[in-house]
Amino acid sequence: MPDHVRPLDGRKILIVDDDRNSSRLLADFLHAKGAVIVCENNGIDAIRRIDDGIFDLVILDLRLPEENGFVVTEHVKQRTGMPVPVIIVSAFADKQNRIRAFEAGADAFFSKPVDLQELLLVTGNLSAHSCLQHRFTTLQHLNDVMEQHRQIGGHGERVREISTALAGFFDVSGDGLFLLQQAAILHDLGKIGEASGRPHWETGAEMISAGGYLEKVALLVRHHHDFPDVPDVPQHLQTLIKILQLAERIVETYNLSPGDFQNDVNKGLLPQNIAGFIMSTTSEQRRYPAGAP
Repeated sequence: MPDHVRPLDGRKILIVDDDRNSSRLLADFLHAKGAVIVCENNGIDAIRRIDDGIFDLVILDLRLPEENGFVVTEHVKQRTGMPVPVIIVSAFADKQNRIRAFEAGADAFFSKPVDLQELLLVTGNLSAHSCLQHRFTTLQHLNDVMEQHRQIGGHGERVREISTALAGFFDVSGDGLFLLQQAAILHDLGKIGEASGRPHWETGAEMISAGGYLEKVALLVRHHHDFPDVPDVPQHLQTLIKILQLAERIVETYNLSPGDFQNDVNKGLLPQNIAGFIMSTTSEQRRYPAGAP
């Protein structure tokens, strides 16, 4: 990998090792690849640092003063909230220690001296999801603030539930379902800046992109109000956009205006099986509106 490539750009990594030379070597290497590095040399300080901050990854030795690496790993994995990957790097790499480390929750184990290039690949893979999770959580928090301010708490979650149910009709699963659910939760995020006079779906998409989150989620958010039109993008993305459009339409339009639903049916915009699902869903919403006891 060329020296100028920074595969860990912006990712925050905690390194815990009582061997300062080893810690510094690893810190310098990962920092050169773009990571933000924090170092501790004992287990107690590592636990305090973990509790006080947000990290995308923890790399630690097993033999540490105060508390050992097994205890630190267990502490990381038992915390509520966002999961943080843990990589063990230790000279004590016998089978028993490896098993015990993985039982404690370690995601990877390297023996010293470590192959830095191999460690870089694993570090990049493990921290990527954690980094995205942190960014999504920040966006989700902003969305929660917006919903509370506009007194529409739970709207994004309701659209996510409907989107998930609709996904079954389109054979959407795996990564596609993940993208759909994330976009459903964040689809109205841009309403936090509606005073600007810009369409909230454009503002929301730009906030997601600027926040460093997934561009495909931003794409879905940008087009969720375009029903029945979809942009010229790959077919699988068109399907996800269509599902999100339908979910939003069920929650915000069909439930309040059955005439709009019938008009869409008459225009042939809704397949029979989807129309049947919508009828059952909207009738249930009318019987038990959001917030009803």
